[in-house]
Amino acid sequence: MLKRLFGKPETKKDSEETLEEVRAQRDELSTLVSGISDAILAVDREGAPLFYNAQFAVLIGPERLNQGRSKLLEMIRDPDIVNAFRFTIEEGKIFQLKAVSITQNDRKKFYSLSVSPLRRPDRSVYAAVGMFHDVTELTLAEQMRIDFVANVSHELRTPLT
Repeated sequence: MLKRLFGKPETKKDSEETLEEVRAQRDELSTLVSGISDAILAVDREGAPLFYNAQFAVLIGPERLNQGRSKLLEMIRDPDIVNAFRFTIEEGKIFQLKAVSITQNDRKKFYSLSVSPLRRPDRSVYAAVGMFHDVTELTLAEQMRIDFVANVSHELRTPLT
């Protein structure tokens, strides 16, 4: 690769070595993304998926993926999520949502979403990547706390009146 930078012609052997390096880096990145417990989705400017991990496929269900030909709006119908990706692509800024609900197998689950822009070397935004972190247990615990405080408050006020 250095030879190419300094103007020396690249041999077939150099090309094969470079190709092997790129393949190894791709495999490492793929392994890394697959090992992350959060669901990850990257979409281009038109909303077509560039990549996603297995956790994302489980999150929305394989029937919505449609062999990768789906658009973001077809995969996720929540306007807040779609707008988060759209804002990030158009403005080039990180967008975060605290607790969006996604129905999964007739169960409502809550996710925090962080969407970041993907940039080319010239700094133009060509896509956005979102990480969905499951906060269902935290959200349900918070709701239980709110309900408990409301019930205790009601029970304390009732005898007094």
